[in-house]
Amino acid sequence: MIKLLTEKEFGEIRQFPSYENYREQVRQQNRLTLEGIVIAITTVLKDRIPPDWLSVNTRQQDVMFARHYGRYIAHQFTKINDIDIARTFGGRDRTVVYNTLKVITTVQAGSPDHPRILELNKILDLLNESYND
Repeated sequence: MIKLLTEKEFGEIRQFPSYENYREQVRQQNRLTLEGIVIAITTVLKDRIPPDWLSVNTRQQDVMFARHYGRYIAHQFTKINDIDIARTFGGRDRTVVYNTLKVITTVQAGSPDHPRILELNKILDLLNESYND
């Protein structure tokens, strides 16, 4: 069973350990963190997105969608407030999280086989795999 991270437990992300180190940490703590979401995104998109790009305010398509994935996953699967989620993934305020939810659900509704939705599913599978090992 996954224990959700609370706002108080959150804190700033300083370092991005490897995915293997994170998997071990997840096994011990049994909860999803923003750090874990960042690691999963950069593991799946390793050829295109370095971890520090997820907080950069750019409109480059790959980076923009990677931030969308992070915001969507964090909003759906953690108890972290939207302001902290937005700040972690390059946004100024909570409205970017709401916009992300609209973008992802619109793309999903239009085509569940859309390449961006398939990428999101790979990230979710990787996170799920961390908890089920």
